[in-house]
Amino acid sequence: MPNHLQTGIYTVTTTFVNSGITCVNSNTTYVSVNPYLQYTITPYVKALLQYLLTISGPAGASGYTWTSSTGNTSFSPNSQDLVLPVLSPDQSGTYVLSASLGPCVTTPVGDPECAKPISYTMTPPGRSICKGDTVLLEVGATGGSEELCL
Repeated sequence: MPNHLQTGIYTVTTTFVNSGITCVNSNTTYVSVNPYLQYTITPYVKALLQYLLTISGPAGASGYTWTSSTGNTSFSPNSQDLVLPVLSPDQSGTYVLSASLGPCVTTPVGDPECAKPISYTMTPPGRSICKGDTVLLEVGATGGSEELCL
């Protein structure tokens, strides 16, 4: 793999020999080896419905472009970080970040998935008691990170 120290002028020389005749030709070209960003983003993220989700891109790029597999455009596509302030089901999907450093572009993929928060129920739903009294309350829970909001 070339590195920036290999930037420079390169010469190619060809020699043709036939029937005692030798022909030599050469040409030069300038090769510029540009650096590129080496980074990864979190490949799979599970986040709660209606919560903030941030996926960080690398610092130091000269340009950033985020795209969504679902066509979601509710985020700033030219930011270093992908920020979804209030995550919703239509924002689940694959997000691709293309980060450029000069003419070189690196493109890793992140895949956030929206998960429902836990919902609680309580029986009885409301009750008034006096100090010193006891009451039996039953709590139920549904949803949570295993129930997706797709």
